[in-house]
Amino acid sequence: MDTKWKNSKAKSTGIALILILAITAAFLACFPFFESRADSEFENPLTGSSFIRTLYESNYVQYRYLREKADQKTWSYGDLYVTTEYLGAYGEDDYSFQDEYLVNVPEDAVPGSQALEEQVREYRENSLSELSGIRNYASVLTQTMDYYAYDTKTGTSIGNSSLSALKEIANGETPQENPYVYYVYISYDGAGNVANCGVSVEGKVGDFLKRVESLGREQSFTEYYDEDNTSFASFYNMETEQRYRYRFTVGRPENMKIVYALTQDQYQALLNENDYGDLYAGIFPNYKSNWEDSYYRAGIYEALTGFFLFSIALGSGCVWILGRHGQKDYCYQELKICRFPLEVNLLFLFFGFAMVENLLSLICSWQKGWFLSNFTEQILEPLHLSWIALVLVGAVFYLYFGVGFTLGSILPRALHLKSYFKESSLLYRYWDRVVNYLKSFYQELVNFDIGTDARRIISKLVILNFVILWIISLLWVWGFIPLLIYSLILYFLLKKYVKDVQNKYHRLLLATSAIAKGDLDIALSEDFGVFESYKNELRQIQTDFKKAVDEEVKSQRMKSELITNVSHDLKTPLTAIITYINLLKEPGVTPQQREEYLNTLDKKAVRLKVLIEDLFEVSKATTNNVTLNYDKVDLCNLLRQCYLEYEDRIGAADLTFKFTLPEEKVILTLDPQKTFRIFENLYTNIIKYALPSTRVYVVLQEEKENVVIEIKNISRMELHVAPEELTERFVRGDDSRNTEGSGLGLAIARSFTELQHGTLRISVDGDLFKVTLTFQKFHRPPESENRGDGKSGAPEESRSHPVPEMKQTGNAATPERPFYHPSRWRTERNMRKKKW
Repeated sequence: MDTKWKNSKAKSTGIALILILAITAAFLACFPFFESRADSEFENPLTGSSFIRTLYESNYVQYRYLREKADQKTWSYGDLYVTTEYLGAYGEDDYSFQDEYLVNVPEDAVPGSQALEEQVREYRENSLSELSGIRNYASVLTQTMDYYAYDTKTGTSIGNSSLSALKEIANGETPQENPYVYYVYISYDGAGNVANCGVSVEGKVGDFLKRVESLGREQSFTEYYDEDNTSFASFYNMETEQRYRYRFTVGRPENMKIVYALTQDQYQALLNENDYGDLYAGIFPNYKSNWEDSYYRAGIYEALTGFFLFSIALGSGCVWILGRHGQKDYCYQELKICRFPLEVNLLFLFFGFAMVENLLSLICSWQKGWFLSNFTEQILEPLHLSWIALVLVGAVFYLYFGVGFTLGSILPRALHLKSYFKESSLLYRYWDRVVNYLKSFYQELVNFDIGTDARRIISKLVILNFVILWIISLLWVWGFIPLLIYSLILYFLLKKYVKDVQNKYHRLLLATSAIAKGDLDIALSEDFGVFESYKNELRQIQTDFKKAVDEEVKSQRMKSELITNVSHDLKTPLTAIITYINLLKEPGVTPQQREEYLNTLDKKAVRLKVLIEDLFEVSKATTNNVTLNYDKVDLCNLLRQCYLEYEDRIGAADLTFKFTLPEEKVILTLDPQKTFRIFENLYTNIIKYALPSTRVYVVLQEEKENVVIEIKNISRMELHVAPEELTERFVRGDDSRNTEGSGLGLAIARSFTELQHGTLRISVDGDLFKVTLTFQKFHRPPESENRGDGKSGAPEESRSHPVPEMKQTGNAATPERPFYHPSRWRTERNMRKKKW
């Protein structure tokens, strides 16, 4: 079976190659006919109207040079060609004539004045401004062609060639030795009319001569002058309200004979389009383009298209005739070369028709000797291998017709559109992937957050747009319809995208407005696409606003409670004092009762004093109106010292303190008095509210940058106050306020801690009450803190306590000398009493 398939494959390939070769040979056999047809249709561009007009315009420049040589003076174009006639002055309201040009002149410009003459001269020169550009063309002509100009009146001549043939042509004679393959001879009489013409060119001489004679009667300057070579202009003086009318008449070269000629070498040089630049291109037409146009007019374009269509038809015919009704083993249509995807085949078909014009240029170039001219002349011809160029041309057309034959072999299968589309189309095969990718890309575009980096998605957009436009550009002029479809799709996609963005913006705007109006509970859970980062910021603003509102509500509530608590706590001892004073005033008070009343008054007065001092202290701490005197403090000793001071009260409260402290000293730069007050308030708070017969844990830990102190105890009663509120002023764990205390202890402790750049945090877990103090190890207080802020009223010398010197040992700062002195309670006897 495999051997049979291989034989069928080889046989089918052989048949196809032979048929393609036959088509190519038939087409190459038509080349001589194509060449003769193109020669008959060729029009020499040097005989065309455009080039002849350039010659006539150049004559104006050459005549000026001729006159300047004859008269030995410099001529302007206006003085040489334009004559001026004054027609009179007219009033502003005189509408008997209507001139095309109106020129405003200064006040002193009146007939006969120098000012008006200058205006007229300027207009005259401007009317021939075209000659400025023509002068460049004339220069190019004289560099490329031989020319000879002769003044019949003065006998003066100019030219760029010494050949006598030019003079003989100018005199109307036939040169004995004529080196020129092309020339144009023009003779002007004394009135500036073209009196005689002569031409020489290979081809249609009669038509060329008629064209030269006809164009000699045309007007060269049509911007200012009419067919009669005249122009009217009015010069308006606003001061005199007069219009001075002039007629300008442009002339032509007079009494001049001029010849332009090309030798064979000059003529061949013009055939090479690389020999001249942009200025040359404005004068000399492209000979290659003219030859290619002649091949097009000869019908070779249609012939080549017909051969390509025939190759397609032949490929289809072989499949129908040999594959189905003849040789059953013909299988060219089953080969891999015929199994390209549908889109590739359509691309081949498109380029097959689009390449016709390029192949037409190839035929023209080969027949005119331009195809690989240097390679052929320098390498192939000396080796007698010129036929290789024809083989290369034949190979190009063999490949071209082979593409057509292969496309024709696919055509019978392609007629079953549905099955062929499913089998061969890349679009059908990858449609789902492409659609899913485009959908995901669109969703990525819709959900893109403008607050993030946009370079990636912009790159995707640019690349996708480039690919689409590049594919459309391959269709050339036929790409208009795909471009229109693409533009419509892009319009609707952009419309949908913008509408979606506008909807999300509107929802975000509504949410912002609601928050601005005070609705802080509005949900911001939906996706806002490009505004997602703004939504997150808005949500943060919403949270912060809500927190601020809650804080304000809490502050107002606490202010109210503060007033109530202050009133209650101050009123209680004050009422007792007033009551006992009244009792002392009563008659019949015994000495024993008096002493009892006075003791009670003393206690209540002390209580009131302590309360007022605490209130004053916490007020100063809250407003940062506290003087801090920094010194080096050993926290371990300070914790023990404070314990020793309250040891009796701790014992009375039946509490057991457990200390976990480092063996070495932990020295920080703090205010000793304020730090002791912090520990004192914490201990007294424990004594008042701790459950009797329980333990109190005091733990000090050194971290890399901080020192952390934890004090934990079991609360006597259930706490119904939030931990963060316990450090507020006049807040007690005992809501009934029956216990001794002011509710200011923890508030003072927190304020003093924060003033020394530390933190005090309270946490409650059931009945477990824990206070965590954190101090910075290497905090160096600024100068202002050592002095205080100046609001305490203390003299400057009493507030000035410079920070002691610190000596660095390794990475840690150690004190140069310990100078914290324990109080009188820290004695050797007391230290020995306790086992720490």
